[in-house]
Amino acid sequence: MTPLKAGRTLNGQEGTLSANINGNIVDLADVKKFSAKIALEKKAIKTLGYRGEQQKIVGWKGSGSMDVFLVSSLWSKIIMDYVENGKATYFTLTCKMTDPASDVGAQTVTLTDVLIDEDEIAKIDVDSAALEKSFNFTFSGVSMTEGFDFEKDYTAAEKTLGSTSES
Repeated sequence: MTPLKAGRTLNGQEGTLSANINGNIVDLADVKKFSAKIALEKKAIKTLGYRGEQQKIVGWKGSGSMDVFLVSSLWSKIIMDYVENGKATYFTLTCKMTDPASDVGAQTVTLTDVLIDEDEIAKIDVDSAALEKSFNFTFSGVSMTEGFDFEKDYTAAEKTLGSTSES
């Protein structure tokens, strides 16, 4: 096995994150940390002739989290629009994971119908040199418009699976 070269890994500071909120594109430079995940929803299935329990995927749920430097009221205003006017603001997030020093390329993921779960509407912390806040969100649409080039190595390996070579 050839080990992964460290130069192929991605520097976490090199990515970009943007939001499309009501048609306005906002580059989210205030984000410190971002994560989105998909959880598959499964149901237990019991069948005749098999004593065990099998799993069947019946759906999925998207969720994520974001840590931001407290330099903007954007997230609070989204929450306050619902509190004051009853208007839920659904928006789109696009995350591009890339690093010009790496040769694996980039991966771009777009999340749609994003909704914030909660917001710290006010905060003071005398021990903090830079105020931050965190919040969770859900999303109900996702697309991957670009994938890492490193996968070519895996694709080549997969083509050899199942073949036999005799000496």
